[in-house]
Amino acid sequence: MAAIARDPSSDSTLSPDQRIRAARLERRSLQSRSSTFTSAVASGTIASLITTAALALLAGLEGRNVFQPTNATSHWFQGGNAGRVRVADAKHTLLGYCTHHLSAIFWALPFEAWLAAGRSREPSYCGRRR
Repeated sequence: MAAIARDPSSDSTLSPDQRIRAARLERRSLQSRSSTFTSAVASGTIASLITTAALALLAGLEGRNVFQPTNATSHWFQGGNAGRVRVADAKHTLLGYCTHHLSAIFWALPFEAWLAAGRSREPSYCGRRR
C-alpha cells in the first residue's frame, strides 16, 4: 500500500510553532532534493559533453573515426561490434550518446547529494600527511 503524504501543518498533535517548523523543514527538504537533481543534471551534462569530445579527439588521434567511442557505448543493445561502426547513425551513435549521458547524470547524483549534505570539499587523506 502506498504511503499517504501528510501535511505537517495540519497535524493536530503538534503545537502551532511545531507545525510551522515541520512545514519549513519539509519545504527545505523538497527544495534540497530538487536542487540536488538539477545540479546533477547540470554537472552530468557537462561531464558527458567533455568526455564525449575527449574520446572523439583521442579516437581521431588513433586514426579511428570520431564516432566509434560513442557508438561503442551502444554495445549493451547492439552487440559487441557496435564500436566498429564508423558512421554516425541513430541506431549506434544516438543510443550510445544517450546511454553515456544518462550514466553521467546517474553518477553525478550521489556526488551532488554529498555536496548538498554539506560535506567537506577538501580532499581527504588516508594515512599520514607529508
